[in-house]
Amino acid sequence: MKKETACLQVQGLEKHFGVGDQRQQVLQDISLEVHQGEILALLGASGCGKTTLLNILAGFVSPDAGSVYVQGRLSTVPGPHKAVVFQEDALFPWLSVMENVEFGLKFQGRTRKEQRDTALKMLGLVGLEDKQAMLPAQLSGGMRQRVALARVLALSPMLMLMDEPFAALDALTREEMHGLLLSLHAEFSQTIIFVTHDVIEAVTLADRVLVMGGRKVLSTVDISALRPRKPDTDQFMEDLRILRAALKQAYTG
Repeated sequence: MKKETACLQVQGLEKHFGVGDQRQQVLQDISLEVHQGEILALLGASGCGKTTLLNILAGFVSPDAGSVYVQGRLSTVPGPHKAVVFQEDALFPWLSVMENVEFGLKFQGRTRKEQRDTALKMLGLVGLEDKQAMLPAQLSGGMRQRVALARVLALSPMLMLMDEPFAALDALTREEMHGLLLSLHAEFSQTIIFVTHDVIEAVTLADRVLVMGGRKVLSTVDISALRPRKPDTDQFMEDLRILRAALKQAYTG
């Protein structure tokens, strides 16, 4: 899927870690463009630079070279316009579900009523309106990730960055979260970039997949299956075959 407006542009990113003899390049000449409303997957083996790239996009890590632009403006630091969902839910354990979702809204100058109304709406969308008074420790892993999604969506970010957000969940809960994410995307049309090492997850969620390896983007695969995508359909299986072939080519040459 491609839309006319570019939400994110990345130009010539380079990144090294370490000093002296221990200095290693982890990203090399990364350039890409992500369109408004697109879901982009970063796919590759552990250690190929996916999370480092995501952290640079989020503003948590500074590149050694290159630039990141969001809606045409240079973007170098974290901000509410680009929200992050981590593998661990990162909720505040001493705050209730409602208070967790309201937390970021306090810094947007919202009135108390606006905070509460927005939080209630988002909890309703993720199916947790009846859990608003509970603490995170009283929830399952899947429920905590639903709260994390509600907290991010409450801020109305134009860009959502997700670092293997469903990797710690069991298979059934993960499938449910895939469906929830896609239903929320259909409602809000955020631009989403997510890191994964799961080929099936990439085909299920993404419009386009960047295959990473050797510190750079090795290939790009467009996912052609129409949503809702069913794993047992011919087009899903064909997209899966093409993506697996791209991965094999990337890592065997």
